[in-house]
Amino acid sequence: MRTNLFFVLLAALTVGAGFAAQSALSQQPDKSVVLQTVSTIGGDLTIRHSGKRGSDFTGQVWSVFLGKKRIGIIKEVMDVHVYSYNSQYAFGDTVVLSTAQGGNACPALFRVVHIKEDGKVTLTEEFGDCSDIPTVMADGKGLRMTFPGFYPNYRAQEPGFKPPPPVTYVYQGGARVVERRAASKKK
Repeated sequence: MRTNLFFVLLAALTVGAGFAAQSALSQQPDKSVVLQTVSTIGGDLTIRHSGKRGSDFTGQVWSVFLGKKRIGIIKEVMDVHVYSYNSQYAFGDTVVLSTAQGGNACPALFRVVHIKEDGKVTLTEEFGDCSDIPTVMADGKGLRMTFPGFYPNYRAQEPGFKPPPPVTYVYQGGARVVERRAASKKK
């Protein structure tokens, strides 16, 4: 009888402690989580996530920090991550961020964070053709990102379909990324 009573009390204490711990955790404020960090000439560039996680991107907030200073907020996307880091000491450092809505209608768009040695930071607007696999080339003047020409898979089944040509975006400083389309061939 004593043995049974001991196990009943032990089980009650274990279950009670579990409920207390779960209750304490649910009362904690929602804190952001560091997802990625890259060292740059201006300090650590960090991507933090706050809000609910899951398949619905509503309410998700992504913050981009340089050191302790928030340099950008990206909302209502499923994912933000570093796609490319380029160290160009005369030009400054550039970090290409990929933002994704989820799904395959438009897998990704991009933004550039430009960090200069004097501490100036620029975060561009989103750009891209929805492809999530651009080629990024860096030189002393900036970045050139070439996208293969994105199209949804169903379009390839349409009669007379021709894949779009590659698209190149050029970043040379400031807040703008300029689109440069390939010249169309004349017949």
